[in-house]
Amino acid sequence: MRKAILLSKRTSSLPQDKGSTSKAEDNPIVECTKCGALMWTSESTGKDFKTGELTFTICCNHGQIKLPPINQPPPMLEELLQQRWFRDTIRVYNSVLAFTSIGMKMDYTVVNAPGPYTIRIQGQTHHRIGSLLPRQGRPPEYLQLYIFDTGNEVRNRLNAMGQTSTEGNLDETTLARLIEMLDENNCLAKLFRRARDYYEDSGQEFNIRLLSDKGKGKEYDLPSTSEVAGLIVGDMSSTIGVRDIVVQFQSDTLQQIRDDHPLYMSLQYPLLFPHGEYGFHPEISLHLETGTSRTRQFLTIRQYYAAQIQTRLNQGMTLVKGGRLLHQYVVDVYTAIEEDRLRWARNNQDVLRAELYSNVLDAVSKGDTDAKVIGQRFILPPSFTGGPRYLVEKYHDAMAICREYGNPDLFITMTANPNWREIKEHLEIYGGDSPNDRPDIECRKYPRPYNDSTSIDKSGYVLYRRRRNENESVVKSGATLNNTFVVPHNVNLLKKYEAHINVEWCNRTSAVKYLFKYITKGVDRASAVIEKGNTATTSDTVASGEPKEKVIKQRNEIQEYIEARYLSACEAMWRTFAFHIHKRKPS
Repeated sequence: MRKAILLSKRTSSLPQDKGSTSKAEDNPIVECTKCGALMWTSESTGKDFKTGELTFTICCNHGQIKLPPINQPPPMLEELLQQRWFRDTIRVYNSVLAFTSIGMKMDYTVVNAPGPYTIRIQGQTHHRIGSLLPRQGRPPEYLQLYIFDTGNEVRNRLNAMGQTSTEGNLDETTLARLIEMLDENNCLAKLFRRARDYYEDSGQEFNIRLLSDKGKGKEYDLPSTSEVAGLIVGDMSSTIGVRDIVVQFQSDTLQQIRDDHPLYMSLQYPLLFPHGEYGFHPEISLHLETGTSRTRQFLTIRQYYAAQIQTRLNQGMTLVKGGRLLHQYVVDVYTAIEEDRLRWARNNQDVLRAELYSNVLDAVSKGDTDAKVIGQRFILPPSFTGGPRYLVEKYHDAMAICREYGNPDLFITMTANPNWREIKEHLEIYGGDSPNDRPDIECRKYPRPYNDSTSIDKSGYVLYRRRRNENESVVKSGATLNNTFVVPHNVNLLKKYEAHINVEWCNRTSAVKYLFKYITKGVDRASAVIEKGNTATTSDTVASGEPKEKVIKQRNEIQEYIEARYLSACEAMWRTFAFHIHKRKPS
């Protein structure tokens, strides 16, 4: 991840030289004594006042979060996860074996780009489930492949996905072995196989209800088939829960699954959850000490997934060894986290409008001069981290600090190095995976044009000299690199911290304003055109001469945010762990 820091000689200074901070011995890896997660000592937030041991919030929030241990994968899957080729093609195999379809608008300019593999999506993700059997004349898909024509299952799955993929071809033998593994270990696969047998024996139509509550007190048990679902013969039961999933016998309708259903992830990622484990649901209790005054009693969805995506040597490592599927999973996880927050905003519009529109200037600045429109729009409040209003507030705060203390002198950017010794040692502890299998790398745009001399343009930006030495180049990973590919950097800082660090001079107010806007612009967003005004009319009168009634357009800031949002795997991980995206001092 990239971090921008604005410093001023009046208020702060660069760190003093105390030796290289990149030495692994200065930041050893330890196990969290509460949950067993591998952590760096620098991530500790303090010590337990009783035992004196280091405590951490990223993994288990000082022991308040206790999740069921991740089960060891079946031996066959464990063997495959050690293979580089399988981790590179695991997304394709998972898609062929998934019980649900996923709606995800992939940005293939990033996915297919050279360099480290990563995933970036635009908008929202959705999981949808179809019926048990396809309509007459239609090929089976997803869960239907576990029931329909299972004598030709491997061929049906290959036909459903297509023989080839941008991430590699499927091996029929490997696919057949994975199907057999799921039949033996996955409670969801067993459920749909049982449904197949029931239909073949009775010929009777039925539905399946996937339960959202398997009963309290069983959080640490693997779910059995009877606990996760029930066959419904005849009319629907009135006892169906709000989050229960009812799979129709035969239908053209796709049902969207709620992200707080405990089988939400297991249905989509059978190769990450080969046993069909239960996941997040809203009633997982926090383990609070007696006398704690906290009002929250249950885990948030972010706390759950932040605790789940950790490396623990005493548990199964299907997730962290998931290769490219881990990239997709963490993006899917964070869209679910953010959807949970946006759901609150949708359901509390009355409160948000009262807060935001107490000042009518806010409405006028957005062009909402019609009182009808003000009452009908959906608001995304400034309390929503990363939203447009949130970022505007951060920009105003930054400019207020400049107004009080003066403009900064230096603009420093730092990019993490995936080959830092700490990262390599962390990976070697559990198998020596490549850093590229863990989302933590960012791409940049090069080459840059040659420049005969260093100069400052009209806006105050420094244009560094790039000597025109076309004959001097190096070849790395098949690419020829010359002086146009050299990234501006500070040699002393690069050697000290073993990372790309660049220091820019802030010499004009316009440049300072631009830098603050750059920092507070938020994550990547799709370009969109917002129509000015809130009425959809082509004429003020109709043919009869009567005044035409204006059609009020409801502006939905929440939907605008979702549709314009881009989200990559490294961004998703950063936000899931609740790392800071902005800091200011004084605050």
